[in-house]
Amino acid sequence: MADLTLHLAQLPRRPASEDTFTRDLLSAIHPNNPYAKDRDLKLPHLELALLPKDNRRVSDADCQSQDALQIYSAAKAEVLNKTSKDSSGVQLVFEALFKQLDHVYHAESAQEFTIGKLRKMCREIEHNQEMSSSLTPQELNVVRRRLRHVEPRICMKSKTHLSLLDERFKIVCLSRATCDNHTSMAFLTFLNHEAAREFVSCFDRKLVMGGRKIKISFAAQESLVGGYLHSGKRGVDALLSKKIQKKSGPNPEADADKRLKRQMRRLRHKLKHKGLEESAIHDIVHKAVQDRIASSTISTSKQSKTKTKSPEPHDNKNKKTATEVSMNPPNKVLLVQNLPSGVQSDDISSIFAADGFIEVRLVSVRNLAFVEYATISHASNVVSKLGPLYEWGGSKISIGFAK
Repeated sequence: MADLTLHLAQLPRRPASEDTFTRDLLSAIHPNNPYAKDRDLKLPHLELALLPKDNRRVSDADCQSQDALQIYSAAKAEVLNKTSKDSSGVQLVFEALFKQLDHVYHAESAQEFTIGKLRKMCREIEHNQEMSSSLTPQELNVVRRRLRHVEPRICMKSKTHLSLLDERFKIVCLSRATCDNHTSMAFLTFLNHEAAREFVSCFDRKLVMGGRKIKISFAAQESLVGGYLHSGKRGVDALLSKKIQKKSGPNPEADADKRLKRQMRRLRHKLKHKGLEESAIHDIVHKAVQDRIASSTISTSKQSKTKTKSPEPHDNKNKKTATEVSMNPPNKVLLVQNLPSGVQSDDISSIFAADGFIEVRLVSVRNLAFVEYATISHASNVVSKLGPLYEWGGSKISIGFAK
């Protein structure tokens, strides 16, 4: 369910001009709307491609110079309050940063202050000889996170002004339904959820246009503009990828690639959190990627070999299960299926014990178990050694990577 986008249904027949339709709707909502009263006044048009990636840098309000200092003071107090719970190194960075800002940030210069200038000031403080030797990688991450919270608030020149269709109800844009069969439908996107909720309470079954009562409800998903206002360019990309996936259907290779990238990002973050050097992190991540590619190739090769053999009738079920498991990307946890009845965790451990072995989690009612290793490489070695199908206790157990 969308937070910022409303679905309008049972609209009257549209005029040929989209501009005229927008003005007619605005007139029905708010007769004193300037775009409804003055037909020659150009409607604001939102270009998503020209907006900054960070949606926090977009604002509908024109900040005056005299307001900038109040905003700066509030942002400074909020950040210093948060850093009071951080380490002494982080506190020293922001104390030095705001000491410099107090001298250069004033009513005359606020409108020309940019994010690039603020980041440069912070980097110079971080690279100070006394500071750089004491700051850990974790502390640097905290500094950057706190700084990102301040940037869109005090860097006036880096902000983008957002022109609204209606200031009273905070309407950002109107978009028509793209399907020709639904010309009586449209979507309104609002600046925030409170404005959208207020609009629903004011106009549901009360908004009349062309003699028809318009039905209003929250849309099933955000419009592209709503996605941007909710989470920046990432929100737009997520909505577009959903549309492409819906049209093209599932793509296992693309999904596996995305999953691999996501897991590598998490691995990189964990290694940074442990304080490792960037070169060491790069080597570890590169090796993890190569191990996954290699183990995936081995699994595919072994699977193709098992397919070339003429299967016995009673092994059909096992073959199918192994194929399904082989589609999973490499993981440090193995999924072992079709275990003999009555098998115990110790029995499984005796077969799967190898370098990096951690534990066995047996699900006896389903005749399967999860075997965990320290790394993906350790798990891949076991799969390469035992193969996707392993003869045990008169039955062939299926071995593959867990999801």
